[in-house]
Amino acid sequence: QSTWGLHSPFMFDEYASEFGELTLAISRNVYNIPNLSGAEKKALVDETANKLSEAQLLLSNMKLELQEMPKATAKTYESRVADCGAQLANLDRDFKQAKFALPKDAAGREALMGGTDIELSERSQQQRAKARDGVTRLQEDNERIAQIVRLANETEELGRGSLDDLALQREKMLKTKNNLGVAEAGILRAGKFIRTMQNRTIVTKLTIACIIMTLIIIIFVVIYVKWFGKKSSSSLNSGGSPIAPSPPPPPSPPPFVPSTTTGGGR
Repeated sequence: QSTWGLHSPFMFDEYASEFGELTLAISRNVYNIPNLSGAEKKALVDETANKLSEAQLLLSNMKLELQEMPKATAKTYESRVADCGAQLANLDRDFKQAKFALPKDAAGREALMGGTDIELSERSQQQRAKARDGVTRLQEDNERIAQIVRLANETEELGRGSLDDLALQREKMLKTKNNLGVAEAGILRAGKFIRTMQNRTIVTKLTIACIIMTLIIIIFVVIYVKWFGKKSSSSLNSGGSPIAPSPPPPPSPPPFVPSTTTGGGR
């Protein structure tokens, strides 16, 4: 962004106005210097020299402001700055001639100043009219520059708004990315837990299978022992060994008969 937008848009206009006033004062002093002598002439010469220095300083400031302007805007002011520089150079040349000029009569003064008092007055009025026209044109150009600066500021505000929106969208995307990272970590933990459960399920199934196989083996062993144990005992009995008779059952106790008494027996 150009630093011209940070300055007052009428700064160049103020410099140009002050420059016009100084050049008019210098022109009057240059006209009056040959008619004076002694201390009055020296004082007016010193005053004119100071005014020329001030005008040179104003011209330098105008050139600095011209450098700070955008290139498209500076083109409209370059010719005016060049005219001001040429005008100041002519006044400096006239001042040096008037400082050492010694006219002896009115004709000499007219020859020195380039015309009569009426002509000088008309020339001064023309210079003032030109200065006013220049100031008017500078004001119009400054208004256009102010409009351009205002549009540039509005465009800058829109750009800042767009940048703010992009920053908010970036923050949302970063939050979404963080949430996805957390979800991915949760999925990984869930996957590990599922694999652990699967491993435990496999171990449990293997354990149950081992228990079932053990029970089946035990059942087969029991069946084998019972089945083949009976066969072996029956084969021993059929081989001629006497079978001991079973002892007789114990006698059963006599039945209980209740006694019956009659009345005559007593």
